[in-house]
Amino acid sequence: MAFYEINPALENTTAFIQETELDGTTYRMTFRWSAREQTWYLDITDTSDSPIAMGLRLVEGALLLRYITDPRRPPGELFVEGTPTETNLGTDAFLVYADAAEVSA
Repeated sequence: MAFYEINPALENTTAFIQETELDGTTYRMTFRWSAREQTWYLDITDTSDSPIAMGLRLVEGALLLRYITDPRRPPGELFVEGTPTETNLGTDAFLVYADAAEVSA
């Protein structure tokens, strides 16, 4: 049972892609900053870019995977700690993954 911080590599960019392993499966995560809405969005695909969860708004405390029914979704849960801004995601605000064992406990 564990919680993991997913640390995006922000380097003065408003969009980037990273691959992250969650519960033994690699997922491709695309992060996009919306200047108009002042918020980050997350898309999750498999490594072939087949969509699993698209347009997840990174809001503090929201269970991001709660309503995702795709059987390929990560078996745990994603949530945000802190209020993400354009420049603090991964430093003052964090995307956190609770693994499947933690969620079932």
